[in-house]
Amino acid sequence: TKKSWKPDILEIAAKKPSILFTTKYNQNYVSQPVDRLPLIPSGEIRIINPTAVQITYQVDTNFEQNSTKIVVRSQKVADFYKLGEMSSVFELHKGLEIDRKKVCIAEKLRTENIDKVTKFLQNSSEKQESNERAEKNASSGEKNNDSMTFFKRGIQLSSILSVFDSEMMSNVIPLSSSVLMPFLNRNHYDSRSPPIILEGEITEVFFGILIQSMSNFDQSTMDYDMDIWLRMAWHDRRLAHQFDRPILVNDENVLKKIWRPSPFFQNAKEAEYHRMTTLNFWLYIFPNGEIFFETHLYLKPSCKLILCKYPHDNQVCSLKITAIASGQNSIRYSWFPRLSDAIRMNKLMESEELYVEKYYKRYCDGVRKTGNFSCLEASCQLKRSLGYHMTRTYIPTATCVVFSWISVWLPEEFVTGRIFGSLTLFLTLSAESSAVKEVLPKVSYMKAIDLWFGFTASFVFITMLEALIVISLEYKSRELRKKAESGLNDMSRYQMMLLMLESGRYHSTARHIDRYCRTLYPVVFLLFLIIYYFVITEGDETKCLQRSSDEL
Repeated sequence: TKKSWKPDILEIAAKKPSILFTTKYNQNYVSQPVDRLPLIPSGEIRIINPTAVQITYQVDTNFEQNSTKIVVRSQKVADFYKLGEMSSVFELHKGLEIDRKKVCIAEKLRTENIDKVTKFLQNSSEKQESNERAEKNASSGEKNNDSMTFFKRGIQLSSILSVFDSEMMSNVIPLSSSVLMPFLNRNHYDSRSPPIILEGEITEVFFGILIQSMSNFDQSTMDYDMDIWLRMAWHDRRLAHQFDRPILVNDENVLKKIWRPSPFFQNAKEAEYHRMTTLNFWLYIFPNGEIFFETHLYLKPSCKLILCKYPHDNQVCSLKITAIASGQNSIRYSWFPRLSDAIRMNKLMESEELYVEKYYKRYCDGVRKTGNFSCLEASCQLKRSLGYHMTRTYIPTATCVVFSWISVWLPEEFVTGRIFGSLTLFLTLSAESSAVKEVLPKVSYMKAIDLWFGFTASFVFITMLEALIVISLEYKSRELRKKAESGLNDMSRYQMMLLMLESGRYHSTARHIDRYCRTLYPVVFLLFLIIYYFVITEGDETKCLQRSSDEL
């Protein structure tokens, strides 16, 4: 730009609004502000709601030859006015300037022009509805010949996935990344600098993830494996081109020459790219500089498990995406507005012990010593499948408890069956309990499965004690009977009768204990099952944590 323009640029930098029309009066450059000046649309200019923003302009005394320059300080204003439908008319100067030859100035607003503006404003809503219908038809997959015009008109980043979900992209053959290299060299593109042209601009990057699989949940280490496609969309005006089709980049060497966001996964223990057979990624560059990037990642995120109700627990595992080197004053991370675009699940994903019940997105922005930073969090609510634990834990242990009741139905004389049967079942439950605890982390609170094994083992142990008591009573009864029978010649009939009565009491007591236990055991076990299900497994997920903290 000429030196005589610099005072105007510096002057307008401190003002609002953001557009300056500069023309020439003889040899001098002057400016004249006008509020709410509408631009008459022509074949090269499209205006949306032109009265919504105040502008500052200069007019040329020579109406036949306009040498108009527009200085734009805000990308929002440029996007809002859609100044020019061609892919890019921007050139890098001190500011962002747009050369336009067909700009309507105030002095030229004659009656016919004013009528033209009025008619345009009246029809603006109809045109906007027509454009929305055209975009909707394109996103729904209707084949038409205007797909190239659609790309040149611009794509809204927040809904860019709808373009790929439609059949439009299947009808377009993208350009090879080889056409991009001369363009990068000619414009001295710097891949280390973010796409910020004007001071104070913020580059917004939209994120989405496609979860291919979630597997290998390890309770002991509190982590799991995750296979995802990471999706990012941003606007880089430096890569805007004049082609009518997007450019597809799938070469890693070319990818290194393009600026990309640098997110990292805050709670991931491991993260790596899929490289079978090459780096799995693809990047689209649309005519107006919209970028869509997708890459395949393997992650091992950590997940803090609350195992109070294990194995009847519900877990919430999150994946946090954070900006690694840039604050919110330059680059801001955002989810795609629609949940289906922000988080998608593979419909064919096989569920293991834990399966996804629902998922949601949220923001976890924070503050570091270096400033504010963006943080995105994708959370999945997981529910544990009981099929494995029913067949591996509950049914076998409940069967052991029921088998232990057999001892009360055996004759008192069957000492071996009563003692060794209960002892074998007790050792079996102890081994099963140890096997389950090996795969669980060592926590300071009691889990639901601990209560189950504790009760079943105690139940079997009590049946073993009951068998010992009955056997002991029966042994005393037999000893007294033998003593009475062996003392027929040495004791009186009265003493013999006392011994026989005492022997009968021991035998009767043993029989009564067995008879009561035959009814008591099933009733107690049934009550425990009711309490275990309705009180323990259906209770508060974090109640044991609260109790543990109160004790500390």
